[in-house]
Amino acid sequence: MQSVIGSLMLLFFFLLVLHSLWQWGRHFPPATREAPAGVEGGLLWIVAGLVALLVFNATGFGLMIAYFKGSGALSANLWMSAIVPGVLSWVGLIWALLRLLSGRTPRVRWEASFGCLVSNFPLPKVGGSL
Repeated sequence: MQSVIGSLMLLFFFLLVLHSLWQWGRHFPPATREAPAGVEGGLLWIVAGLVALLVFNATGFGLMIAYFKGSGALSANLWMSAIVPGVLSWVGLIWALLRLLSGRTPRVRWEASFGCLVSNFPLPKVGGSL
């Protein structure tokens, strides 16, 4: 029962954040008179996916940092192999999400695609193991 309540709370949080972003995106004027202002239709599904990825990445990154802080193993190898890609992933997703919500130019698709690409780009491993 406790896991069901936790899942419903997470779903409520996700929907609350998505609704807030949807409302925020409506404040920007459309690029043309025919286009609606805000985030509608399929773009809302893309934004929902980016928010879900952002929550998933932030949770995993937070758990990883908590584990390594508890073990005292914060080495340079760990920074290059895990922490820097985690931060780049977060920044890339935030950039793509904000550009999709606030941008009304044709260039926005390229910027959001670049943000998603940066969020999945692995850095090369520095010698040694974790």
